[in-house]
Formats: sequence, structure tokens, C-alpha cells
Amino acid sequence: MAPNHMVVILLCVILVHTMFDSTLAQYQFKKYTIRIINKIGTSPKVSLRCQSKDDDLGTHVLGYGEEFNWTFRVNFMMSTLYFCHFQWKDKDITFDVFEVYLGSTMCDREYIWEVKEDAFYQGCEGEIPKEAYYGGWNKSAD
Repeated sequence: MAPNHMVVILLCVILVHTMFDSTLAQYQFKKYTIRIINKIGTSPKVSLRCQSKDDDLGTHVLGYGEEFNWTFRVNFMMSTLYFCHFQWKDKDITFDVFEVYLGSTMCDREYIWEVKEDAFYQGCEGEIPKEAYYGGWNKSAD
């Protein structure tokens, strides 16, 4: 291979590495926390099971005002995704509670999910969750 080609290849490798490294450092080395809080004031309690491709966080049952939380770092491939399956009375729903999408996240470090009768509300650290997501429960198939 000609010396000029080697220089071009080397410069391309350095450029790609620099771009990837700065994006990776921005997200991978931060710790993120997911907090899920039961705000349904009636019984029965809310049951939930959260997991990623690599981690199953188990089943948790939350009474009113109780919360389940966990902390993690984004994986090397920046493809971290956590989803949860919620059950309450004869209703259930499954959705993503955290995803790194094209190198961006909605919150800086902490995601707060409030489980309510009418919808699931998401907010970031230091704010009251007010954005409604997944505006309702699905009826469970019996």
C-alpha cells in the first residue's frame, strides 16, 4: 500500500476514534438511576418486573407511595435498554423506561416514572413528573 494511503487510513481511524470516544464518554461513564413510584391510591398493589437484555431485576410489588429503583451505566455499544412489565388489577402494560437512542437520553442522570390509574408519567431529577406516557392500561387476557 502506498504511504499516502496509509496516512489517509490512519487519519480516518483517528477521526472515528475521537468522535466515538467523546460520545461514549459523555454517556457511558455517567451513572443513571430509574425510579418507579406507585401513585395509585387503591388496592391491590402494583406488580412490576424490569429487565434489560443482560439483567433481570426481578418482580417487585409496590404499595401506594413505595418505589423501586436501580442504578446502572450505559454499555460499551451504547445500546442500553430497560423495559418493565406492569400489572394492576386485571390490567397490564409493557414499555421501555430507558433507552439510549442515537447517543441521546432524555434526562441527565435520573428518570422518574409515576404509575397512576390513568397513565404513566415521566420526569427527570428535580422535577415533578408531568408528561403522560402510555396513556392507559391494557386489559389482561384471561
